[in-house]
Amino acid sequence: MINQKDFKELIESIQKITEFFDNCHKAGIDIHDSIRDNIEHIEYLLIKENFGEDGYGWFTWWMYELPSLKKRNPNENHAFESDGTPIKLDTVDDLYNFLLENCFIKNGKN
Repeated sequence: MINQKDFKELIESIQKITEFFDNCHKAGIDIHDSIRDNIEHIEYLLIKENFGEDGYGWFTWWMYELPSLKKRNPNENHAFESDGTPIKLDTVDDLYNFLLENCFIKNGKN
């Protein structure tokens, strides 16, 4: 099981790589497609192994979709339980704890 410290380092590394790709794209250098697919596969393997398919879905949503939602409306919570209760996912720690509580155990791992 990936611990919280390593999970945070993973997130920080992925964010740095994503920023690098974005900067290259802005400069007219298109390396995104050739390398990004491999990085996404590594993300998939690491997250799926620890949190299952559902966890990978939450992880990619938090990494890639939530930032643009927050830019449009930073004060709005964009994740909710089925009963409408907001899910706190503001930090890497929030995401880790959510995945640990909702995906790790749910996928039959202890």
